[in-house]
Amino acid sequence: QTLEASWNSDGGEFFTQFTEAGTNNSIYEYSVDALNDLYAALFYVDLSVKDDKLGVPIGLFTCEETTCPDEVESLWAEHSAENIIANLQSFQAAFHGSTDPEDDAMGFDDLLALQGAESIAETIKSGIDEAVQNLQSVNASLKNAIASDLSTIQDAYASLKAAMDQFKTEFADVLELE
Repeated sequence: QTLEASWNSDGGEFFTQFTEAGTNNSIYEYSVDALNDLYAALFYVDLSVKDDKLGVPIGLFTCEETTCPDEVESLWAEHSAENIIANLQSFQAAFHGSTDPEDDAMGFDDLLALQGAESIAETIKSGIDEAVQNLQSVNASLKNAIASDLSTIQDAYASLKAAMDQFKTEFADVLELE
């Protein structure tokens, strides 16, 4: 609740620090510093969500078997897919500047549009959306889905990878992020 309140656009302390980057009212000396911090934070989706939460259980990384369904994040609570979906929806909210898709808040997608690179934003958005849709379509825990519907989970991974490949390369290049 404290974290959410600090990011609240109605006077949240960190929201003000972030949106006023480059001014005396901010901890960020330059606006690009704030953008770089957010960019770095969003890398969680690439490294932890894509690689660890999906890639390891479906057998792409550090798995000596064809698949390793016991390596899902929430093995006992069987909440792995829901956790991944929440991670991806949080990424989308940060990327678009709001949790409400109808809200016209400023986000990374708008910065890309200003640079004439809307296609990069669309690739990232559609990849994340497709990954979420694939995960939502499975009527089983992620562990069980790996055994019963591996192709859908692999499709979710592939969509997420396509989005994150754009995020790590062309996105960063166009916006000159580190």
